[in-house]
Amino acid sequence: MPWANLTRMEELYPVPSEACPSAYNASSQIWRDAHMQCLVHNLATERTRALNLPVWRYRFDLVAANLNSEGVRVGAFHGTDIRFVMGQWRLIAIDAPFIPATPNEIQISNIMVEAWTNFIKGIYTQTLYNSLLRITCRVDFCCRCRSIQ
Repeated sequence: MPWANLTRMEELYPVPSEACPSAYNASSQIWRDAHMQCLVHNLATERTRALNLPVWRYRFDLVAANLNSEGVRVGAFHGTDIRFVMGQWRLIAIDAPFIPATPNEIQISNIMVEAWTNFIKGIYTQTLYNSLLRITCRVDFCCRCRSIQ
């Protein structure tokens, strides 16, 4: 991000902190925000503004020690949500570190299956949205890209 102000970046991604225990975590979050979230935010905004078309998006930030062999160190990564969306939480235990899904993860999966099924059917409910918002870390996001410039 050549246009970024280093002091502002250090404020947004402090190391060490709860969100960024290491420089690895901070750089991962910077990459995610710059290359994924900000671009998606800008494209969605332009699509809505220029074409007057609705845009839906969600962010899956569930970090759990049983979702990959590296544990919580790597955070949530692309594709982590697939087992939850497809209702395949039972498969979590067949991959390293071989720890079964928690009751919270099962609940998240059940809500996500219902949410995506209803989305495909064209059904949107505020109750379901509120459930996702409460249980997953974030359903929508505030883009940091404007704060970095």
